[in-house]
Amino acid sequence: MTNEPSEAETAHRAGLAADLRRLGLEPGDAVMIHAAFSGVGTVLGGPDALVDAVFDVIGTEGTLLSYQDWELNVDVWDERGRVREAYRPHMPPFDPATARPSRDHGILAATIGTRPGVRRSGNPGACVAAVGARAEAFTADHPLDFGYGEDSPFARLVASGGRVLMVGAPLDTMTLLHHAEHLADLPGKRRIRIEYPLAAPTGTEWRLVEEFDTGAPVVDGPPEDYFGLIVRDHLATGAGHQGTVGRAESVLVDAAAITGFAVSWLEERYGRLRTAVNGLTARNRHGDAVVERGMVREVEVVVVGAGQSGLSAAHFLRKHFEPLTGFVVLDHAPRPGGAWQFRWPTLTFETVNGVYRLPGLAVPEPDRATPVAEVIPDYFADYERAFDLRVQRPVSVRAVRPLPDKRLEVETDRGAWVARALVNATGTWERPFRPRYPGQETFRGRQLHTARYRGPWEFEGRRVVVVGGGVSGFQHVMEIDPFAAETHWVTRRPPEWREGTFTPEYGREVVARVEERVRQGKRPESVISATGIPLTPEIRAAREAGVLDRLPMFDRIEPDGVAWDDGRFVAADAIVWATGFRAALDHLAPLRLRGPGGGIAMDGTEVAADPRIHLVGYGPSASTIGANRAGRSAVRRIRELLAT
Repeated sequence: MTNEPSEAETAHRAGLAADLRRLGLEPGDAVMIHAAFSGVGTVLGGPDALVDAVFDVIGTEGTLLSYQDWELNVDVWDERGRVREAYRPHMPPFDPATARPSRDHGILAATIGTRPGVRRSGNPGACVAAVGARAEAFTADHPLDFGYGEDSPFARLVASGGRVLMVGAPLDTMTLLHHAEHLADLPGKRRIRIEYPLAAPTGTEWRLVEEFDTGAPVVDGPPEDYFGLIVRDHLATGAGHQGTVGRAESVLVDAAAITGFAVSWLEERYGRLRTAVNGLTARNRHGDAVVERGMVREVEVVVVGAGQSGLSAAHFLRKHFEPLTGFVVLDHAPRPGGAWQFRWPTLTFETVNGVYRLPGLAVPEPDRATPVAEVIPDYFADYERAFDLRVQRPVSVRAVRPLPDKRLEVETDRGAWVARALVNATGTWERPFRPRYPGQETFRGRQLHTARYRGPWEFEGRRVVVVGGGVSGFQHVMEIDPFAAETHWVTRRPPEWREGTFTPEYGREVVARVEERVRQGKRPESVISATGIPLTPEIRAAREAGVLDRLPMFDRIEPDGVAWDDGRFVAADAIVWATGFRAALDHLAPLRLRGPGGGIAMDGTEVAADPRIHLVGYGPSASTIGANRAGRSAVRRIRELLAT
């Protein structure tokens, strides 16, 4: 008899990769992993097999991150955070090139920390190791003070659309939540100072590092395992993915989503939100009024969303109202940048359909090959500071309701606001649209929407069907074609190719057509359906090469491809749904603004049925150029309303 596991009981690299795909991990992902490796079961190849399986899924453009800390094997600090004198002469300096991870973090962290090409960040206590395409970008210049805060690897994971993977690890070990602790507005957060020796060119440099306490709850009140409570509550909302990797119960969550949820969770239970409330005189150290969670805050105008349209409206409001007392901007995103911060890396200043300046501040002009997502978020952040807009984030607006006194109640995950008018600038990024077709659930390949697209290299050697006749659709086809074994472009209607230049007169004609449509209460049409596809030299070349030969919409999806009722079949390994987005307006449902046709009748930016509500970035203002004009118009009409 033997206790050796059978072949069926032994996990292996290919099986683990399949488990990770089922869990939702995707090519190009940046993912921070926590693992209790023993829970995976017997694994052929040990922990390296799990690391290899992750890279089999995320590919060469993905990045794997691991929280490391620093292993010293002895508690060397006194109660003041200083290294005890007895240890001081013998204390090795921290060197990211050679430092070992804390043994508490398990064998997988140690494995990642010794992989070829690994990069480690330079903060001893908050050290992160990374392997893959963006390892250097995640780990470089890690701040020593407040190493879980702004510009840390944790903040960069959130900003880049990264994810967190828990493979058998206790949910209360999700290190990213220390970043949420840093962001949360909590009174009495404990700070500590820890002394570290750092390797320097001239020898050892001693440094006192300041940090919020990560060894215990950062404020009084939460239980010791409250990180686990946060993760479970987040999963209970339907967020994230749950499954098994090997035998280990596993969880995959989006870093931005769990961080925003955790900040709100903490502040609702243990925090106070800096705000301004009529008649409230208590002030915090910044001079802002302080209100306990649950009190109602009153302003004249609430702006929902801080993308191009929202910031434009805020700019014009700032000329007449004070932030937080006269108006407030609420933004769901974890940082400035609107939807730009989530765009794919190959969307550059050369390929983007257009980036227009916000009122009063020029857009930077980087090299044309620079990804838009690397520039515009910083531009938006600079704009918010320059005009002192004091955007509140992350704040999720749940519902807007009418009140008996004709004001509006804006319910959020961080309390309620009451206002006389509302500017809605929530855009469309939160509502990707993917149509349903028979057999869709049987497809054995990969399906993804433009919102999850990260670049053409993830389709190397694959047979790819791209669905959608908009800008993203033909751009994806042109990008993917050099990498893929085959590409096929499928659209509902034949593309309308437009010769000639886009003149101001033609632009006004397009805007007038869209305005008339929303004035009638119809759903806004897409930009491309109104303008056609301009025949640039690149598009002409792609057409001549046959890359943009269009197929009509298929009738059904089969396990290995797509099929038409006339007998045609195209084999496919991946389907990219470049099928656009819908306006994110669900929170306005209590106002009953939609008409019988499903659209909202508009008079400029004003909702025809309710002049208190203005939609910017909707219909004719759903462009970077139209956003500025819409913001100015909305504020002018709101001031007229408030004066009555």
